[in-house]
Amino acid sequence: MVMVLFVCKIIGIVLLVIAAAAAVFLFLPLRYELEIDIDRRRCSFRINWLFRLFRFRFLYDQKASLVLSILFFKFDFTDEEQKRRRRERRQRKAARKAAKKKKQDLQEKKEESSDGKKNRVLSFLRNAAGILSLVSEYDILSAVWPGLQTFLFRIRPRQLSGRVAFGLEDPSRTGQIVGVLAVIPLFYQTDLRILPDFEAEQTFIEGSIYAKGRMMMIHAVVLVVSLVRQKDIRLFIGQMRNRK
Repeated sequence: MVMVLFVCKIIGIVLLVIAAAAAVFLFLPLRYELEIDIDRRRCSFRINWLFRLFRFRFLYDQKASLVLSILFFKFDFTDEEQKRRRRERRQRKAARKAAKKKKQDLQEKKEESSDGKKNRVLSFLRNAAGILSLVSEYDILSAVWPGLQTFLFRIRPRQLSGRVAFGLEDPSRTGQIVGVLAVIPLFYQTDLRILPDFEAEQTFIEGSIYAKGRMMMIHAVVLVVSLVRQKDIRLFIGQMRNRK
C-alpha cells in the first residue's frame, strides 16, 4: 500500500510539472519591440520570453546583427568566426550531398529520355495547377481568413507610434496606398501618423515607427485547432497528402 501511494505521489508530481511547463509555454507572454528609423536606415527588433531568459535581437545599422541569447549562452549569427565555422560545416555537408546527387544524376541520365527536362517542367506546372484548383475548390482562403484575422488582432502591437510621410510620382498610386492602409485595423486608434503627399515630384518615404506588443503561444494553438476543425481544410490536407 505504501508503495502504491509513493508511485501515485511520483506520478502526481510528474503530471504537475508537465502541467506547469505547458501553462508557462502556452500562457507566458512573448514580448516584442520594433523600432524603425527610415531616415537613418536603422531597424531594431527584439523579442524577450520567460523573464528575459530567452532573448532575440536583430539590428540593422549600416550592417546587420543577429543575436540569440538562451540563459547565459549567446549565439551571434553575424560573428565572422562563427560564420566561418558554419560555412565550413555547410561546405562539407554540401560536398557530400553533391557527390550523392552526382551519382543519382548519372543514373537518371541513363534512364531518362531526351525529353526528361520538358516532362519535369510540365509535371511541376500540373502539380501547381492542381494545388491552385484544390485551394479554389475548398475555398481555403475564405476558411483561413477569419481565424487568421483574429490571430493577427490578438498579437497586434499594444503600442504603435511614429510618423511616416510618403509620396509617389503618380498621385493615383499614392491614393491607392492610402486606401489600402485605411482598411487595416492595425492603424486604428494609435499614435502612428500616416502623411501622404499627393504633390510629390518624386517618390520618397521618411519618418520613424515604434511598435511594442506581446503574444502567447495559446493564440497560435487556438488558430491551428480552429483551422483543423474545419471540414474543408481537413479535406484539403487529405488531398495534398494523397498527391504526395
